[in-house]
Amino acid sequence: MAKEVIEKYLKQYLAIKRLGYIKNIRNDNIGVNSSFMSYIKKDKNDGVGIRVRRCYSKAYIMLFYLNFTEGDCNILEKVRDIYGNNYKNNFLKYLQVDVWADNYSDNGIYKFKIVVNRVEKRIYLYIYNYSKEIVFNRLYWDFSIIEKAISEKISYLLIVEAFSKVIDGSEYFKYCNIDVYRFKDFELFLRLVESGIIGVRIKLGRKISNNSLSKNISFFMKNSDLNKLFAIYK
Repeated sequence: MAKEVIEKYLKQYLAIKRLGYIKNIRNDNIGVNSSFMSYIKKDKNDGVGIRVRRCYSKAYIMLFYLNFTEGDCNILEKVRDIYGNNYKNNFLKYLQVDVWADNYSDNGIYKFKIVVNRVEKRIYLYIYNYSKEIVFNRLYWDFSIIEKAISEKISYLLIVEAFSKVIDGSEYFKYCNIDVYRFKDFELFLRLVESGIIGVRIKLGRKISNNSLSKNISFFMKNSDLNKLFAIYK
């Protein structure tokens, strides 16, 4: 089954590659991904993740998005409003922080850390004051929820690379290479979280349309560390 799914995406990639340079459909840093994915017929939760990057990019790569196991909108809004920063020119709050297990992160007001609890089989978000006293630790991900997300989203990972150039004032991409990776194992994932190789990016804000909670929570790592979590699939 996995082989058939991967072969399907490889055929789609080759068809896109034959098109040559494709115009960027966006005017931001994720245009290289959005432009490629606009040609892909992607099935949800089929175990295969597709990530697109510029050639020679050293940026972090998003592994998967995953909300907290126990964290409804009311709790997340309180976390944002109590531990977040003020938007410029108003009193509203947002929280945006990259969090690791091997060191503290901070937003200038509070410190943050993720903690792997193997007894409870959870990864916790800890928030500290500047005296490093815990002030909040009620948000977490169950191991089982993380394993499910990995199985559905990145059992296999396709990394597509692209060159870019400007033609008549517009940016174009030429998708030139693809590598296929296989996820190694969950215990290794946990060890990489504990050692600070894998981090969590937390963004809690407000939707412009109705001022309700906006949330974006993802696990990520450096491109250069991919081989620590994935093996080349042949």
